[in-house]
Amino acid sequence: MYESPINIIQGQMETSLENDIMSVVQRYGIDVNKDALICALQYDRNQYEKGYKEGVADYLTALFDKEFILAQYGINDIDRQFLAMVNPSQMMLDYAAYKERQEEEGM
Repeated sequence: MYESPINIIQGQMETSLENDIMSVVQRYGIDVNKDALICALQYDRNQYEKGYKEGVADYLTALFDKEFILAQYGINDIDRQFLAMVNPSQMMLDYAAYKERQEEEGM
């Protein structure tokens, strides 16, 4: 199976970033466990991603009427799992097409 070299570069960048963070921490004389620091930074990144997805889900739910969401995607509410499957930009296009169909049908 083909593996993209981007994965290697990304891994090298993460290692470089980890070392840079530790250099700054050590420069200012802060005593910290490197593994614990990296774990905390990863947790913060995951929390940010979770909060971002929940915010986008709330925004899209407020933006689109529930009838469209149910008719187009067969769900009642937008959640993080749904966002993993649908691009918000594509959702805008789907909504425009949905509204055009409604107008054509005289709804």
